[in-house]
Amino acid sequence: MDQKLVAVLQTVGSLSRQQATTALAGAFVAVGARRHAVRAARNGFSAILAHARNGTPQLIGHKPMGMTILVSLSDLVDMVQAAAKKQSFGEALDAEGFRPVFGKKIAVRPGLPPEPLVRRRIKEANSE
Repeated sequence: MDQKLVAVLQTVGSLSRQQATTALAGAFVAVGARRHAVRAARNGFSAILAHARNGTPQLIGHKPMGMTILVSLSDLVDMVQAAAKKQSFGEALDAEGFRPVFGKKIAVRPGLPPEPLVRRRIKEANSE
């Protein structure tokens, strides 16, 4: 399962319906889903179904709000399990493509010298 698709699936709950639909359509296209016009899908349905069974999601339609996704049941189970799984901070960094920089040292200049701790004495009004 592609990590970017998993990241989108986990964030869909906090998006509006329009934003979620657009994000999911973009995520499926990014993982290699093929897009088909409705007429082309109707004419070549057996080939499209074979691709879906082999693990490649198929998108039917052009507008995200009217689009249909053809996915095998095993792929759907993988998606649901991945979206339901809690993600650690490191996994989230990996999903976004974060790579640490190796070999470069960060120059840190010394800060200001700390002020010495001094106990301040309060003058009492009666002692004057």
